[in-house]
Amino acid sequence: MSLDDLENAREGIAAKVAEAEAKSTDIAIDRVIEYFEKMSPTGQAVVCAELVASQHNGMPLFPQTKYLQVMDTAHRLGYLEMEVLEGAGVPHYHYDSAKASADTLKSGKKKIAAKVAESDTKFTDMAIDQVISYFRDMESDPQATGKACASMIAAQCRGMPFVNKAKIRLVLDAMHREGYLEMQVPKGTGVPHYSMKSE
Repeated sequence: MSLDDLENAREGIAAKVAEAEAKSTDIAIDRVIEYFEKMSPTGQAVVCAELVASQHNGMPLFPQTKYLQVMDTAHRLGYLEMEVLEGAGVPHYHYDSAKASADTLKSGKKKIAAKVAESDTKFTDMAIDQVISYFRDMESDPQATGKACASMIAAQCRGMPFVNKAKIRLVLDAMHREGYLEMQVPKGTGVPHYSMKSE
């Protein structure tokens, strides 16, 4: 396989990632709703993505950015209010009980999921670009091992919070499942490393 083959397979890889993203978005929306229900039945809870993510530690496909993406989308669609609390520097979300509730969020779940899917498409394309670029750079570097893990590639994506380790991992996994990359877990690491599949 060549990097050109990988580039030509972009659409199929993006479709596989979209399937996985749709499942994680659905779960993330449910978790945001659950968090609001748990924190305040009156609708007065003020929640940031970090609080929701902290309830689900150890789940790498549900990073803080996924919850931020869901809550920001719900805000843009009018289901949540957003404010940046003084001294916090990060968006906090709440619903005004006069206008919305957890039931309103539940009823808007499909709309929220559809909007998140739109933005996921853009971020997936960016992640695919980063993976291909990383392998291209390794191909031209005589000292490179030819193997990469999600963390190595994500480290090159500074300033792109939605092109993170979890997104890169989904892309690498899709490329592996589609037969473009080989995957090995080096002894003692527990971390999948990927390399171009030999012809």
